[in-house]
Amino acid sequence: MGNKIVVYKSNTGLTKKYAEWIAAALDCEAIPLKQATRSRLAEFATVIFGGPIHASRLQNLNRFLRLAAGQAGRQLVVFATGAAPMGDPMVKQYQDFAERNPLMKGIPFFYCESGINLQAMHGLMRLMMKQIAAAQAKQLDSTQAEEARQKAENGFDNSNQANIQPLVDYVRGLG
Repeated sequence: MGNKIVVYKSNTGLTKKYAEWIAAALDCEAIPLKQATRSRLAEFATVIFGGPIHASRLQNLNRFLRLAAGQAGRQLVVFATGAAPMGDPMVKQYQDFAERNPLMKGIPFFYCESGINLQAMHGLMRLMMKQIAAAQAKQLDSTQAEEARQKAENGFDNSNQANIQPLVDYVRGLG
């Protein structure tokens, strides 16, 4: 087995950005999930997977875990990207969900705040995101509601390369 690889699923480019940052920091390759095969992943001692959170679930996680499973001595690491800020209670829900997934037993999970790229979303998804933001804005004061409306209309990108550091440090600590 070789060293490390980053595999990602990205719908709008935000997860891809994180995957490329992680790959650069660890001096390894990043590939889309659609290019990953069981035999290709067998070449690596450490396989890192990242994907976006959608409907409180990490997209394609189980697909990746089934693809990467069954290799003795391989370390798997998982990260998710989403619009929720790092301290938001939703992030804890994502972590709890990952911990309850029987396929995630013993696999470290990291979260990286990203955003919403409405321009890269297809029509139905874009409409759903705007409706969710509008519903959430009704629960906010006028200043917060205006900010939420702007984000729903224009999208936002809070990706920050510093968010990868805990994952990078963990992987470097593996040896």
